[in-house]
Amino acid sequence: MIALNPESRVEVTLPHYERMPEGERPVFVARFMTCREHQQVGRLFDEAVKQGGYGGVTQLVEVLRLMLVDWRHVVDAHGRQVPFDVEKLPDLLTWEEMWSLPIVVRQAITMSEADAKKSDEPSPTAGDAPANSATASDENSGGVQTATGTAGVAPSAKVSDR
Repeated sequence: MIALNPESRVEVTLPHYERMPEGERPVFVARFMTCREHQQVGRLFDEAVKQGGYGGVTQLVEVLRLMLVDWRHVVDAHGRQVPFDVEKLPDLLTWEEMWSLPIVVRQAITMSEADAKKSDEPSPTAGDAPANSATASDENSGGVQTATGTAGVAPSAKVSDR
């Protein structure tokens, strides 16, 4: 029950930040959600779309409140680190980022959960890894798994059990 493990996390970077150095690249830390939370996210996102324009920002903040638990390397217009507070996102993200972040996070959560479950299944033959599975990283990574995806479509994501 990955959604009930408070230590299971997915680290997400928006695709256009991939070119930034790792120590400067904004990373959004999301948690796995229950089925009911996914439903709530879907309803809130639908409401945001119906509101259209700037009216949907309130619902997007609520969506991100359900998904995100932390961030790193998020800075304000003056380059100062901003402590985690989902309410600040409309003041930190562009219009496009505000709308795309919930979609990218949800994709990463879904893909990472599926990949993590695949990696728990026994492989057909010894030594064969399931195609497109999450791969355990080396001992220096602290047990973080990297989720694979389609370039240009999926975000960069890491799965961890801290």
